[in-house]
Amino acid sequence: GLLPPAADAHAEAREEALYQLITLGDALSSLGVEVKRAETTLEALLRSDEDMAALYLSHRKQRGEARPEKEHVEVELMLEAAAAQYADLEDRILGVRASLAAHRSLEELKLRNERNRIMRLEVLLQMGSLSLALAAVSGGFFGMNLHSGVEEVPHLLWLVAGGTPRAAAP
Repeated sequence: GLLPPAADAHAEAREEALYQLITLGDALSSLGVEVKRAETTLEALLRSDEDMAALYLSHRKQRGEARPEKEHVEVELMLEAAAAQYADLEDRILGVRASLAAHRSLEELKLRNERNRIMRLEVLLQMGSLSLALAAVSGGFFGMNLHSGVEEVPHLLWLVAGGTPRAAAP
């Protein structure tokens, strides 16, 4: 490329970081969906005394009968604790998502700045090329072996030779 190897490698590292941020954002979104599903399931389970009582599997195995619906306090406490942990996890995911979005915006800004710098350099190169082309056209016009009478005007050569660089300067 037109950039020195170190700058080119730095731009590639920035681009790779942006791709990693996008990948992490997708993984975080998937995790957020799974946490929300688990939290919804726990909330539904907490609303049903019958389902909470049915979670005493060892009681059913040992006694051959289901536990009474009113006796589900231990399970309810465990499920509430798990629901609180899922809510905390969901809050943390939102915080990491916000941080990820900020980093992603920053990396995109850096890439835009790099692109703008390259575009400015291209404009300068194009201006220089245009200047050289103007000087070459002037030299080519007056270097032709055609007789028009202009070549006999005194001091015109010096005027054109001095004016061409001034006209070609950006």
